[in-house]
Amino acid sequence: MNAIALLTQEHEKLRPFLHSIAEACSEKNTGALNQALDAAQRTLSVDLDHHIGLEDTVVFPRFAQSIGAEMVEVFIDDHREIQSMRDRLYSADTSERHSLALALEEMLQEHMDREEHMLFPAATNEMKRELLELESD
Repeated sequence: MNAIALLTQEHEKLRPFLHSIAEACSEKNTGALNQALDAAQRTLSVDLDHHIGLEDTVVFPRFAQSIGAEMVEVFIDDHREIQSMRDRLYSADTSERHSLALALEEMLQEHMDREEHMLFPAATNEMKRELLELESD
């Protein structure tokens, strides 16, 4: 499968959870936020860590060879910050949850948008098509 198509599909699976989190935060509804975070927990932990691992260890090293390591390093640094903020969010007390949830939602949305509008097009334009293909499981 094409790596960019797969990563974009995974972004689309995450967006509804982020929308629910943002909505609960904007309404300052603690109950709704807790429900949204509970519903998103697997996606924001196991699925997100798998996605980041795929990018960091398989896809981004390929990108770096074609478009330069400097461009890719920014996204890898984002990943560490996203994971750290996610971990703080899930261990935070109620008083911090709204601000951390909103910060994480904004960071993830912005990160995915930059990948989809900057990084992925640059890689598509510069890389040979076969380098964008991932082995099927």
